[in-house]
Amino acid sequence: MEGGLRHGLPPASETGTDVPPSFAPGLTRPGSGLYDLSGVKAVDSFEHPELKLRLLLMAIGTGALAWAFSLVWIIAWFALYAAAHLSYIRYVARQPVVVPEKQARRVAMFLLVDGALFTALGIYFWTMPEPVFRLLSLLMVIGAMIDVLSNRSRDTLMVWVGMVVNVVSLTARIGWLWWADGASVETFTVSIFLGLVCVYFINAVQSVQRGNRDLADRQLQLMEQEKQRSIDRLAGGFAHDFNNLLTAVMGNLELQRQVHSDVERDELITEAHKAALRGAELTEWLLAFSHKARLKPRLVSPGALLSEVDAAVTPELTAGNRLEIIAEDGLPDLEVDPEKMCLVLAGLALNADDALEEPGPIRLEAHHSHGRDGLDVTFAVTDRGCGIPERMIPMVFEPYFTTKPKGTAHGLGLSMAKGIVEQCGGEIEITSTEGRGTTVRVHLPAALQSDMQKT
Repeated sequence: MEGGLRHGLPPASETGTDVPPSFAPGLTRPGSGLYDLSGVKAVDSFEHPELKLRLLLMAIGTGALAWAFSLVWIIAWFALYAAAHLSYIRYVARQPVVVPEKQARRVAMFLLVDGALFTALGIYFWTMPEPVFRLLSLLMVIGAMIDVLSNRSRDTLMVWVGMVVNVVSLTARIGWLWWADGASVETFTVSIFLGLVCVYFINAVQSVQRGNRDLADRQLQLMEQEKQRSIDRLAGGFAHDFNNLLTAVMGNLELQRQVHSDVERDELITEAHKAALRGAELTEWLLAFSHKARLKPRLVSPGALLSEVDAAVTPELTAGNRLEIIAEDGLPDLEVDPEKMCLVLAGLALNADDALEEPGPIRLEAHHSHGRDGLDVTFAVTDRGCGIPERMIPMVFEPYFTTKPKGTAHGLGLSMAKGIVEQCGGEIEITSTEGRGTTVRVHLPAALQSDMQKT
C-alpha cells in the first residue's frame, strides 16, 4: 500500500465531531403499509424476565384459590390461559420485526384473545357474591391497566388492544352491578368510581399515544438530520481528497511539458502516476465502506492471518510498544480475503499504537465464540491507551470521522474495516473507556469445509 500502512491516503479535512442522537430501533415510516413489531417482540417474548414470573404467580394464585374455595375448574382455566399465552408468544417470535399491516392485525387478534381470557376470569369473579372475589376482580383489572401503561405503552398495537379489553372489562362490571343488584346507593357509588377509573384510563392511554407519536416524529427528524450529516461528511471528505489528487495529477502533467530534462520529466510523470494510484486506493476504500469491495475469499487459518499481521505491524510500531499475539488452539478456518482481512487487523493494531500515551503492549487475541449462525472466530485488539469518549463511540465507524489531530488521519480506516468485515459475513464492535483503553472485536463465521484452496 502506497506510503505504508499508516498513510495509504492523503489526510482529509476535519468535518466536525458532532455527537449523533440515540435512536429507537426499527421505526416504520407512516403510510408505508408496514408495522414495526419490535415493541411487541421485546415485551412478549420467551426471553422477557416477566413471563416466567407472571406465570408462576398466576399458578400460585390459582392453586391457592382452588384449594381454599374448592374451585377445581380454575386450574383448567389457568392451563387454557397458559397454553393460549405461550402460543401467542410463539407466534410473535416467528414474525419478522417489520410486517405488513395485515399481519400486524393478526397479531392484534391473538393479543385480543389472550387479553379476553384473562379478563373473563376477572369478570366471573365480579359476579360472585363473596367480597373477596370482587376485590380480586378489581386487583386484576387495575393490574391489567398498569401493565398497559407501563410495559406496553411503547407500542401502538398493544396499547389499543389493552385499552379495548380493559374498557370492556370495566363496562361489564358496571353492567353486572345494575343487572344483579339493581338501583341502590352502593351500585351508584361503585359505578361512578369505575366510570371515573375508565375515563382516567382512556385519557392516560391517549396521553401515552400522543407522547409516542411526538417521540416517533422527533426520532425520524433526528434520523434524517444524522443521515444528512453523514452524507455531508462523506461528500466533503471525498471532494477534498479527490481534489488533492486531481491537483497532483494535473500539476505534474502540466509541469512536465515545461521542462526540457528527460530525468525531470520522468520524475513528474512518476509523481502523477502515484497520485492516480492513490485515487484508485481511495475508490477501493469507498467500495469497502459500501460493502462492494472486490474480495478474493479463500480458506485461511487464523494463525496464518495473525502471522501476516505481526509481520506487517511490528516494523510500524512506535518505539517501546510491542504487539502481543494470543491465539487459542484448534481455531477453525475462515473464508475471507486474506489480504483485506490482514489490512483490517493491522489497521486496528496501528490505531491502538497511536492511542498509547506511554510505551506498552498491544494485545491481539483470537479465540472461539458463538455467533448467530454457529461457531465464530473472534479477533480482539486491546490497548490501554487514552480511550474514546462514550459520546463519540457511535460515530467512529462513519467515513471521514476521526478523533486524531488534524492532518494525521484520513478517517476512513474503521468505516472501511466495518464494510469488509460485514461483507465477509462478520461483525465488528468497539468498547472503550476514556482514560482506560479500547477493545475492538471482529467476529467472523467459521468456514464450511469445501474444496477451496487453503492458504
